[in-house]
Amino acid sequence: MNDELDINPTESASTGWHNQQYLTREQVAEFLQVSTRTVSEMTTKGIIVAIKLGTGKNSTTRYRKESLEAALKRLEGW
Repeated sequence: MNDELDINPTESASTGWHNQQYLTREQVAEFLQVSTRTVSEMTTKGIIVAIKLGTGKNSTTRYRKESLEAALKRLEGW
């Protein structure tokens, strides 16, 4: 009997948090080909969704790549 945890990413559920790709604001700006200020403005306006990790001065903001792709599809319909 094998007591080790055997995790095969190709067999895992694709909707799990561990399978998501998270991007920084700078990476989002590069992905969207806009400035980091524009990314912040888009976040404030609710065009793209940010995830805040942590609290206070040690917090960081990340964006799910899947969420960005969905936002682009919505914007294409405008």
